[in-house]
Amino acid sequence: MVSNAFVESVETQAAIAPQAIAFEADSCCMTYGELSSASSAIAAKLREMTSDRFPVVVFGHKDFRMVASFLGCLKSGHAFVPVDVELPASRIGDILSQLDSPFVVCAAPLSGALAPYVATDRVLDISGFSDPAALIDAFSGCGVPASDTWVSGEETQYIIFTSGSTGKPKGIEISANNVCNFMQWVRTFAVVREGGQVFLDQPPYSFDLSEYELVGALSTGGRLHAVSHELTADTRSLFANLAKSDVSVWVSTPSFADLCLVDPSFSESMLPSVKLFLFCGEALRHARAAALRERFPHAIVANTYGPTESTVAVTYCEI
Repeated sequence: MVSNAFVESVETQAAIAPQAIAFEADSCCMTYGELSSASSAIAAKLREMTSDRFPVVVFGHKDFRMVASFLGCLKSGHAFVPVDVELPASRIGDILSQLDSPFVVCAAPLSGALAPYVATDRVLDISGFSDPAALIDAFSGCGVPASDTWVSGEETQYIIFTSGSTGKPKGIEISANNVCNFMQWVRTFAVVREGGQVFLDQPPYSFDLSEYELVGALSTGGRLHAVSHELTADTRSLFANLAKSDVSVWVSTPSFADLCLVDPSFSESMLPSVKLFLFCGEALRHARAAALRERFPHAIVANTYGPTESTVAVTYCEI
């Protein structure tokens, strides 16, 4: 019996192709074998430091430590709550206060403004590890939790905080079964179903749109090509990065594609490997879709829709 279909899929990929790249960014890359080992090491440390199954906040940005921590939480029996460093301190404080002194995995240094919301004995700081091997070695003495301790079934797999209609952060709980159904659906999408694709990893992990690339890539032997907030703010650096990326599945909001389309060089000549533009989170305007079809004549443009409560999206339409 599979205890968590998503985690099991990642573990299967790690067994089949341990040297294949699972995550890459300017600063570091991580193989599937390293992702499996690093997430197990984090899970073991969490089990050593906690005796409950309450949600765990994962604080950081586009980093291998974030991805390994998500899986580490699930392997240790905890839902994960992704909190991006780019969120305003007041919003992060509100989230932490609603979770009632949660355990926090720091994939990035915790700022002083957030210290009052976090108990010092409920923090696992992994921000100092520069590569997966160092993290794995640091926790090698901890016992790896068995698969029957993983988050499963109707247990909450992740919590995404949205602004809702009031502007106050509201935590949306998504179960392991929800994610399993979502994963099975995404793997029927054009291009994704071929497996081994390179996914643009641009939406912040605190935005449920990012589940498209996390689940879509890691359950099919694909690769996450992460671009940070700093990189997306510098168009010249962003385009230079994308030109070397081999991205084949573009995941973003339509407005991010709009920003890129302002520059005429954003075209098939820059990104010859792109085969699917996968959008969600906003309306896809006719003019934007038409421009993408013109610039990328061999790529599929697909729009999806759904509230966070429905596990990212419930509709899929190719233009």
